[in-house]
Amino acid sequence: MKKRVKRPNIFVYSLFFLICKVLATFKFKLKVIRNELKKKKGPCVIIANHEASIDFINLTAAVKRRINYVISNSFYQTLGIKSLLNACGVIPKQQFQTAITDLKKMKEVVQNNGTLTIYPAGLMTENGVSTIIPGSSGKLLKFLKEDVYVAYTTGSYLTHPKWSKVYRKGRITLDVYLLATKEEISQMSVEELDALVIDRLSFNEYENQETAQIEYKNGDNVEGFENVLHLCPKCQKEFVMTASGNTFKCSSCGNQARSNKFGFLTNIKDGDIVFKHPNKWYDYIYELLKNEITQTENYTLSSHGKLQMIEGKKQKFVEVGEIDLTLNSKEFTLNGQVHNQPFNLVVSIAKSPMLPFSPGKSLEIQDGPTIYRFIPEDGKIVIKWIMALKIFAAKQSA
Repeated sequence: MKKRVKRPNIFVYSLFFLICKVLATFKFKLKVIRNELKKKKGPCVIIANHEASIDFINLTAAVKRRINYVISNSFYQTLGIKSLLNACGVIPKQQFQTAITDLKKMKEVVQNNGTLTIYPAGLMTENGVSTIIPGSSGKLLKFLKEDVYVAYTTGSYLTHPKWSKVYRKGRITLDVYLLATKEEISQMSVEELDALVIDRLSFNEYENQETAQIEYKNGDNVEGFENVLHLCPKCQKEFVMTASGNTFKCSSCGNQARSNKFGFLTNIKDGDIVFKHPNKWYDYIYELLKNEITQTENYTLSSHGKLQMIEGKKQKFVEVGEIDLTLNSKEFTLNGQVHNQPFNLVVSIAKSPMLPFSPGKSLEIQDGPTIYRFIPEDGKIVIKWIMALKIFAAKQSA
């Protein structure tokens, strides 16, 4: 039988490993707390928390094994280096959707004595706190039937936040340890495994930083944070926050915050309302929106914008039309013009309890194998869409 997944090419992967090693050592100052994979022989599964886009670099550098990574299909389709990714044995899949063929590919890795790495959360954090980990990890681990290791990263969010274009040199730590043997996994229920995965992969970077107190070069730069913390806690107006250097300011009421190189916020003048931990500011906005949704009958959120789809030959997203995007408690509706033809699509949020997104820019809706990238006229509203979806999805699962 022809293999669906190749073991990473030794020459390509060796070069990839070398690049990761240099970056992890000199750019990210990686510190490995422990690596229990050193003496491991044979196949295994690694589950990892997801703080930033650079997480795979540090894990690759620390683990001297050829790893088959499960990655986002959107990333795979648009990066423009499919041949290199294939040589590295990656497994592209739709986020939050696992097809039977995906499961077979993952199983094949461990059946062929390989090392499979999965990021169960699927999305890197936008606020320094772990995103929702779907309750399907336990079922997958029982299906794979191999020893499972945890790769737990701290510091990568503060090094390269999702909302920022600026890298901040400080310290990243990585702890790799055995979670459970395949024999132990066989004795556990799916629910027990799900709970264990959530417990071991959950994180709060700002709470960690209270203890670590690590300074990050450029760590006080808050430019881009206005696309996540979009509401002023003093006047409670949306999309009024502006950022310049280390200063965060409301353009409506003048409420101000200043960031330091540890990533914490302080008030600038008496009367300013500021949350020291930015994730607490995020939670405050989330709760306000949750109350609004709860108190509003048939709450909907709508935006007009451009729609993009992946052009296979070009290996990138290209504009295909303009639509109105609407979200209610059950579904997304895409309505407009695509390829100069009327277009209407309804996608249940049960299929997309979370969305890949870029703060201040775009969000992606997945309908089976098709990915639609929506770019609203005002990019600042993207984070409100993400929060509303989280609220609706939480209500459905309650």
